[in-house]
Amino acid sequence: MRPGDLSPRERAAWSRFQEAGPAAGIAFLSWQFVADVAAVNPHARVCVFGAADDPVAFFPFEWTPGWRGRIGIAGRVGGDISDYFGLVARSGFHITPAELLRAAGVPTLHFSHLDESQLAYGLTGEQPRIGLRIEFPDGGPAYLASLREKKKSLLRETERRFRKLEQNVGRVTFLADAADRPDLLELLVDAKIAQYDRTGAGVPPLATDFGRDLVRRLFRRRDPECTGVLSALLAGEDWVALHFGLRAAGTLHYWFPVYNPKHAALGPGRLLLHKTLETADLLGIHAIDRGEGDTPVKRDYATREHSFYMGTWRQPSMLGLIAKTALSLGWRIENRRRPAPEAESAKP
Repeated sequence: MRPGDLSPRERAAWSRFQEAGPAAGIAFLSWQFVADVAAVNPHARVCVFGAADDPVAFFPFEWTPGWRGRIGIAGRVGGDISDYFGLVARSGFHITPAELLRAAGVPTLHFSHLDESQLAYGLTGEQPRIGLRIEFPDGGPAYLASLREKKKSLLRETERRFRKLEQNVGRVTFLADAADRPDLLELLVDAKIAQYDRTGAGVPPLATDFGRDLVRRLFRRRDPECTGVLSALLAGEDWVALHFGLRAAGTLHYWFPVYNPKHAALGPGRLLLHKTLETADLLGIHAIDRGEGDTPVKRDYATREHSFYMGTWRQPSMLGLIAKTALSLGWRIENRRRPAPEAESAKP
């Protein structure tokens, strides 16, 4: 069914299952995120298991745009813009990928970002990739205090950079939740697109009408399971770094950070993260999800790692085989054309 057609009872069940299950704190698996995706993407769907008055599981997905969707290929809802893939279900629910596809009427589904917690439902993939988290149950300031004992030089260098920024540019200001500054959101989108252009990383998700419209909707979203959070590090009259992410049940998904190239020498990404940790208690945040990817910069702050899986599930049918073959051919062509990007976000 279309996500917008979910009944209030079904949405309440989705939230209840998520809060009590492995998807707790994952905004990208909330019905609110899926509903906002569906509002700007007509290909989004949800497979609901159980009776209308007694649902037991929800599986969001979307038909892949273009020829892939026309031959029966689906993917994670939100496509490349989403950091997680999987289902939300009542405790004890178990299903195989083949059963899931058959129920959803999907011949072939290509995915990445399937978190290891989905193993509890019977879903798995291949080629595990590391995801990193910063968990600080005692609060952000307490975490920074403990980090100071373990990595003194890291904190001293960060504080030195703050002093230099203030001396050279102006008084440093941090907006932890700039909910009243849509102008800063537009600045972030433009800056993120410019970053991709500089590094040759291809077309960023925010360069599409879908991407822009989605983050604008999420910027206004204020729900416990999915709240848009825009943060800004400013110095004098200039912006230094911006971040737009999603908060859910005390977890902040570190989603779209970007910095001003003029201040690259000071490592604005590190300064932005430091301020986010410093003010985390104000937003009720006790964990920061850094998404997929393992870099030394992320490792400086990480406290836990987990695995994301990717792969392709298909039904044992001729249409499923055709779709998988076509998908593999398309990947080979795209990989040959794609330039190797410079990892700007990995700069300290």
